[in-house]
Amino acid sequence: MKNKNTVVIPFTLGAVSKKTSVPKGTLRYWQDRHNLFKPIAHDEQGNPLYSPEVVERIKKIKLFRNSGLEIGAVKNRLRIIGNSKRKKRWVEKG
Repeated sequence: MKNKNTVVIPFTLGAVSKKTSVPKGTLRYWQDRHNLFKPIAHDEQGNPLYSPEVVERIKKIKLFRNSGLEIGAVKNRLRIIGNSKRKKRWVEKG
């Protein structure tokens, strides 16, 4: 469980690119064209900012793409992973 006082420092697109070794253009393509992730906020200049969870999601996307999966298959995998996490939380609360 996360501490409620924990401050999450968001990452810029450049920082996400460095952390994941995915070019900024590819990140923009995945975000804008395929809606694989979204920024959590924008800075004063309107630049998108991303959470650590988005960085982890991008690492999974990269892994799936490097294993040969097409974007549609990647979306399906991410949806399955998301559904299983939601189901697990529901069972834990239940």
